[in-house]
Amino acid sequence: MKCVMCGGKTEQKKITVTELGKALGQFEADVCMKCGEKYYSEEAMRKIQVREKETGIFGLEAETEVTQYGNSLAVRIKKALSDFVGLKKGKKVHVYPLDAKKLAIEVV
Repeated sequence: MKCVMCGGKTEQKKITVTELGKALGQFEADVCMKCGEKYYSEEAMRKIQVREKETGIFGLEAETEVTQYGNSLAVRIKKALSDFVGLKKGKKVHVYPLDAKKLAIEVV
């Protein structure tokens, strides 16, 4: 198989898949020898998705709205996401810009 990203040759390998700092296991993938792009079969993707659900990282990403409380702005965070990062009411966080359109929130 040829890589759609760079045209390089791919080889089938068993690789460790890690998402959000959680190792999900080893899965078969075609890996480009030139750029490292990975291609998973439908079966491998189903297995990866099952592991994401088992580890609690599936569906953590969500769109939300900015609201206003007094003179401040507030962003709602889903319970599953706050549980994942250990964020609770009264906990201190460090908020800073990554660039002109991205913010980072670190739990202290």
